[in-house]
Amino acid sequence: MADKENRRKCFKCGSSPAVDNIKLFRFPKPAVKNILRCTLWAKYLFPAKEQYTLAFQAKLHNEHRMLCEKHFIDGDFTDSSKKTLLRTAVPCDTDKVSLVFPSYFVESQAGPSQIIAAQAQAGSSKNTTLRDISREQPQKSQRISNNIEPEKERCLYEKYRLAVLIKEVLNQCFQAGINISATVCDMDGVNRRALSILGANVQQPYFTLHNKEIVTLFDTPHLLKCFRNLFMKYDIQCRTNISSGTEVGTGVAKWSHIKEFFDVDKNPNFVFAPALTKEHLNPNPKQKMRVKLAAQVLSHTVAAGIYVKIANGALTAEAAVTANVVSNMDKLFDCLNSDTADLRRGKIHATNMTLKSPHMSCFSDMKLFFQTMKFVGCSRQPPSLDGWIWTINGVERLFTNMSKAHNIKSLVTRRLQQDPIENLFGCIRGNCGSNTNPTTGQFAAGLKTSILSSLAHIGTIGSNCERDNNVIINNLSKLLSLPQSTLMHAEPEFHAISELPNVHVIEQNIDKGNAEVQACAYVCGFLLKQLPVNKCKKCRKIFVSNTVDKCHLFVECREYSDFNRSLYYVTKEMINYVDYCASLINSYLRENEHMSSLKKNLAENIRKSINFEFAKECTIHSEQNFSNLTNSVLIICLKRFCIVKNRLFAEEASAAALRRKMNIMLHR
Repeated sequence: MADKENRRKCFKCGSSPAVDNIKLFRFPKPAVKNILRCTLWAKYLFPAKEQYTLAFQAKLHNEHRMLCEKHFIDGDFTDSSKKTLLRTAVPCDTDKVSLVFPSYFVESQAGPSQIIAAQAQAGSSKNTTLRDISREQPQKSQRISNNIEPEKERCLYEKYRLAVLIKEVLNQCFQAGINISATVCDMDGVNRRALSILGANVQQPYFTLHNKEIVTLFDTPHLLKCFRNLFMKYDIQCRTNISSGTEVGTGVAKWSHIKEFFDVDKNPNFVFAPALTKEHLNPNPKQKMRVKLAAQVLSHTVAAGIYVKIANGALTAEAAVTANVVSNMDKLFDCLNSDTADLRRGKIHATNMTLKSPHMSCFSDMKLFFQTMKFVGCSRQPPSLDGWIWTINGVERLFTNMSKAHNIKSLVTRRLQQDPIENLFGCIRGNCGSNTNPTTGQFAAGLKTSILSSLAHIGTIGSNCERDNNVIINNLSKLLSLPQSTLMHAEPEFHAISELPNVHVIEQNIDKGNAEVQACAYVCGFLLKQLPVNKCKKCRKIFVSNTVDKCHLFVECREYSDFNRSLYYVTKEMINYVDYCASLINSYLRENEHMSSLKKNLAENIRKSINFEFAKECTIHSEQNFSNLTNSVLIICLKRFCIVKNRLFAEEASAAALRRKMNIMLHR
């Protein structure tokens, strides 16, 4: 066998192991995963041949066509002994190897890309493919420094390769007639280094290709999660809204203030932040990936609740700095996540970006905020702070470019995120079964299946992205549900409430303006906005207050503007009615939560127990108002009751699971 191997020769240069003391490598066996590699080997052996079929490649493998080590670069071997090739190695003329880039890459760029362009001019770019670039890149890394550690060398190679890939993809898009204005990515280190190679930086977040400016942006939801994670770990020293002349006060925002707010926001009927849970404050690694948990804790609702708790004395005054930070982050996220031309929930920053919108003013304030803030105890400045400033500058630059080039009047900033592609990838994963790491062929098959099924998996429960308004097919809910004719309707049994709430205590709470009444006043304003008859003058006189009392403090804090009021300030009679309804509902549910027909029984108890005389001045809408208000309060309280119960059940189940694990570990 050794004699047979020594008699073999290199197909290209005729070298043999016996004479030249070199290593020969056999033509690889064609398979599904290495078709491209075998094609490149065959093209190197027979450059004049027009087609390289699988049969031809199999023939070369069976004939033991060999190549010696001279036809491979150092980066194609597993180690310096050059006895084993990498699975991705392809032959090349080593005497011609140099750092070669496509012709469209060699042009003047700002920043570090000028170095690449100058080096690329040393070699010939004729007939250069992306395969040549990716193969030759390790040698270029070695020429930069012979002392680079392997991990750093790999990162260096990855960033240069990604920069070339970005340019090649953009070039293909331009040739296809697609006009690209911006790119978006997350804050991964390879992405940031590749963008800096292309010439983009924090102050100039763009690069030029074929005289076309490409703005570079970072994914806003990813930046928000980064900020939340840092805020959980470090206190924030930042500017406050207190100033004296030219001096601006500074304060420290703490994550512990949000935890304290959650602990004191424990009213039985209504709370300031009903969406806030323990998962928001202490998320596990998997929960940290959910954007919703970061957006809900850094929200206007939490900021307003902290302000009210400070005013009531439940929190210290230093928590106001935390409320300012939370409010500012909510405004910035709204500015970078807008998707509507009109006011949504009264939030002016959530509207599309225009010349008259407050986006530019907010961007200017937040850039100063990120430049002057500091994470106390953090040894270096986190990259996400530069990412925020980079993205803000990029959005401003993109809006200016679009306005000049295409006369764009408004910009939907939510489209400058990765949500659509994340939804698409989620849909593709849904069509790949349990395969978490599909091959290119499986990925393409999943994409085709997703397209044929009209992206049916997009918008499913538990997704990490908001809906992007794609049209999906109907689900199978009708197929899995019984027809109405087969359902049995039993007459519900009426159950009266054994103990009614104390009306005098509720009235005293309203006069004092305690926290629960303040939360109830905000809920009443929301209910009043939903009434179909809220334009009736008599109804407005009954439900809308002309004065602002202590019970309206939370409503004032929830206003999005200091100059214009967009929320309803309801009368004490309506607050009394809704609070009494909520107390009655919760009292009934604690006794009869296991019974059927809860909603019907509760509505009957409310009708018999609560006086609605204050609203009968409008004889036309009195009955309609009673029905709408009662149904709305029932829906809110039933949902809240179920949420609280489910949280308790989840905590009990988690504790039981932990006990089982500990018993197993202790062999009990």
